[in-house]
Amino acid sequence: MPGIQLNTGQDMILHLVDGKLPTRVEIMYWTDGKLFNLSRLKAKTKVTTTSIIELQYADDNVVCAHSEEDLQATLNTFAEAYEKPGLSLNIEKTKVLFQQAPAMPGIQLNGVTLENVDHFRYLDSHLSTKVNIDAEIQHRLSSASAAFLQMKQRVFENRDIHRDTKVLVYKAIVLPTLLYACETWTIYRQHTQLLEQFHQRCLLKILQISWEDRQTNVRLLEEAKTTSIEVMLLCHQLRWTGHVVRMPNHRLPKQLLYSQLKNGKCNVGGQEKRFKDGLKANLKNCGIDTENWEALALECSNWRSAVTSSAVEFEEAQMEGEREKHAKRKLRQATLTGSTFCLETDVSIAEEHTD
Repeated sequence: MPGIQLNTGQDMILHLVDGKLPTRVEIMYWTDGKLFNLSRLKAKTKVTTTSIIELQYADDNVVCAHSEEDLQATLNTFAEAYEKPGLSLNIEKTKVLFQQAPAMPGIQLNGVTLENVDHFRYLDSHLSTKVNIDAEIQHRLSSASAAFLQMKQRVFENRDIHRDTKVLVYKAIVLPTLLYACETWTIYRQHTQLLEQFHQRCLLKILQISWEDRQTNVRLLEEAKTTSIEVMLLCHQLRWTGHVVRMPNHRLPKQLLYSQLKNGKCNVGGQEKRFKDGLKANLKNCGIDTENWEALALECSNWRSAVTSSAVEFEEAQMEGEREKHAKRKLRQATLTGSTFCLETDVSIAEEHTD
């Protein structure tokens, strides 16, 4: 599916292109409160079909289509619409992204072939041809690292500032930069590990703990009075999803959450992880019923309370598991050390008898 990022300078006047656009990206949805029951979309009399052609925010706009031809026709229509009020598209800032392209598309604007990219930034989030968040995670780590370094000398290494205050500053500035837009991520274990490693390194520097102290991750989180990145991601995603569930049915985010593409096919081989898969796993981790969770999410205060309390329980279970692993590891090391000592003693005795 090709997409194109436009930079217009002003809001788009959608009525200028109404009725002139080619085939759009069609989705089918039914907001019946059974998100994980995909068979509900087979009920043709109850399913609603809608089309998506553009995603606009301020002066940034993304238009999408199923084919190169449709994308070119859509771009031409928008370009003509902008010319009527005296506007023009910025060719240098307009990029083309083709997901799973059979060949490099040659989209043109005013006779100029637009640049094809493998990822581009939209609202400070990275969209990629690989349909994953690898580039987004690296961007977030880079941005959070820059934010941390800017305050390292003035705040985090300042001996006149209490460490609890330093942790609060870290939570208020660095963590939001690190986890920006994480509510919509489809995240894998390797992504969580990268974020956790950054989180641990920052806390070690803030608390002035050396790696030579062999401080466990659990103890470090307790010292900083904070939680793991995994729990933060869980809370952010569940709270945002509850917010989407409470939206009116005409809102695009809710339609997309409860939808699937009308036209399309699955790739051969293993399928990519979906947002819904991660959401279902988070609900199970929190002990929330995956069949009736939407009824709870409709009540904002009850949903927030349930997510918060469940996240605390999940964190405690995770920490207890880490403590048990650490205890077993220490016991195993002690056992190995004891065995080595006995072996050396036996050898010494044997040598004495031999002499």
